[in-house]
Amino acid sequence: MAEKILVTGFQRSGTTLLRRIVSMHPELKTDILHEKRGFLECRNKEEAESYIGSGEKLPYYATTNLIINYIDKFKEYYPDGLIFHIHRNYNDVEKSNKKTFQHVSFSIKKAYSNSVPSINNYLLEVKDAYTVNYDALIINPLIMVKSIYKYIGNCPDDEYIKKVCTTRDPWYNGKRMMCGLRYKDRIK
Repeated sequence: MAEKILVTGFQRSGTTLLRRIVSMHPELKTDILHEKRGFLECRNKEEAESYIGSGEKLPYYATTNLIINYIDKFKEYYPDGLIFHIHRNYNDVEKSNKKTFQHVSFSIKKAYSNSVPSINNYLLEVKDAYTVNYDALIINPLIMVKSIYKYIGNCPDDEYIKKVCTTRDPWYNGKRMMCGLRYKDRIK
């Protein structure tokens, strides 16, 4: 298992869902860093430790450089850490954003559509980086969750993965609470 795991992506792209999937790996004993902007100001690994956990979102209009700087800083402090980056069809991001925040301008749409391919290309060269397509996750949750868990290591059996993807009620795995993807979230 990795020392630390980073889950990143643009706002409304599925980062929270991906973080939940990663956190439900039955043998996960590491911390997950999930989009705390203050992490970029950290001057050393000790300061970085205080930013581990869920935090404010990286905005959907963030530049490519912000995400790349985030990834570079994470790899500087945790060279053997795993990175999960999720991306989503921009039109779906726009619809989701309109429901929750505000109207999205054309310039932001253009920035997003340029940034995602740039980041995906950048991640091809980064050690231990895994890119997740949100649409594939929604269409084939069993296959995608299994793929994510294989990347983390020690993939659980199909029965466990099916439980993660189909359970509506929380359950305990040892002393850890597991929610399942259908707990509040709706998978098609």
